[in-house]
Amino acid sequence: MEQKLKVLRIIHLALIGQALFAYFFLGEIDKLGFLDFKEVEGPAYMMLFIPIGAVFASDFLYKNLLKKVDRNSTTDHKVQHYMVACILRWAVIEGPIFFLLFLEDFILVGLMLIGYLAFIGPSKDKMEQDIESVNF
Repeated sequence: MEQKLKVLRIIHLALIGQALFAYFFLGEIDKLGFLDFKEVEGPAYMMLFIPIGAVFASDFLYKNLLKKVDRNSTTDHKVQHYMVACILRWAVIEGPIFFLLFLEDFILVGLMLIGYLAFIGPSKDKMEQDIESVNF
């Protein structure tokens, strides 16, 4: 089990690393130009629904996948379901991260999504807690 969680942590760190790499080189965050707040026009505010929707959709998908785990199943089976749920959750968040990279006005929102992605990292305690909380 620890070996599988270690692989999942490596995948998680790789996703965060490649997103930060892309933001550093493509988004040019090293120049801190994203901190120059510009006035955002009316329809551009609709773009904020993309990351907000991604966070809620990823959480919904994650919880629904964990609900399918049987409480009495083996630990190995639980870890497999947890791995699938985590990877799908991260994939749903990763899409808007790269979409927002190409919208200069929303690079800061993309960086916030990367922070959220880093915050929801995998661990054994979190796996047990999340499986128990959705299967009470």
